[in-house]
Amino acid sequence: MSTASVLALVAATACAYGVGATRVWRRAGPGRVVHRGHVAAFGAGLAVVALALTGPLDAGAEGSLSLHMLQHVLLISVAAPLLVMGAPMTALPWALPPGPRQVAGRWGRRLNHSFSGRAWPWWTAAALATHVVAVWAWHAPAPYDAARAHPALHALEHACFLGTAAVLWWAVLAARHRAAFGLGVLVVFATALQGTLLGAAMTLAGHPWYPAYAKAAGAVEDQQVAGVVMWAVGGLAQLVAGCALFAAWLGFVERTRPGWGGGPGPRPALALVRGGGGQIAARLPGQDAGDGRQHEDQGAEGVEHGHDVDAQLLGHDVLSTREQ
Repeated sequence: MSTASVLALVAATACAYGVGATRVWRRAGPGRVVHRGHVAAFGAGLAVVALALTGPLDAGAEGSLSLHMLQHVLLISVAAPLLVMGAPMTALPWALPPGPRQVAGRWGRRLNHSFSGRAWPWWTAAALATHVVAVWAWHAPAPYDAARAHPALHALEHACFLGTAAVLWWAVLAARHRAAFGLGVLVVFATALQGTLLGAAMTLAGHPWYPAYAKAAGAVEDQQVAGVVMWAVGGLAQLVAGCALFAAWLGFVERTRPGWGGGPGPRPALALVRGGGGQIAARLPGQDAGDGRQHEDQGAEGVEHGHDVDAQLLGHDVLSTREQ
């Protein structure tokens, strides 16, 4: 994908998110529902995507396997979680016209039920398996060289990395029951482990894996650096994310378990960690209010009275509803 195409896609996504967040704020109040921390996280995620796929890094990746691996690490371990933490499933549907917005609301409710119930472990396991298969398959020599030789396949490769990683983070951050925190931490570290294994295999290989780089001077050394980038840099990013999720888990237990001294509301930092997943429970347009007192306009966008606005639009997310 050309630099112009990447920048155009990033700009279009940013504009859609901005329109959606602005519409939400007009109804709920500035900084409510889609919090400013969400906006910052989503903007940072888009910036990382642009950094990885344009400019000097993208140009250098044409002749350097290590720089190409850095692109992949940025997309998988940095951009994907940031985008998910930006609550895109809350903001982006509000950029749509009323009709499609209602369709998005219905799908949002279905996803919310799936991610909140017994199906959550299966969703998460499927997301993890899909991501692992995508990473290992695209790093096999034949698919990797084919993607490098064909721009359309190369764009598909990067889309698979970013998309499967985002879905995995979405699943990890979505569930809102206590056990999900612990399982989410395990999933994050399992993701880091598979990246470490692939990077270690690349580092310890005594010959170049990819014919496209085999004739370059220092091909083996460059491949070793690429492996280190994958298991060290990518692993570090996953470790930080796992520790943040673990801290959110402890905070959740502290607030919900009697005798642990929990306060009535979440700490903002921990709310942001879970904010990306909690937005799956968002009251997207068209979702019925729990007590039947919702006031709707012609676009079915009304806000229920008598409750905290965050609670109305973010459903039952225990870590996000009372942040303000």
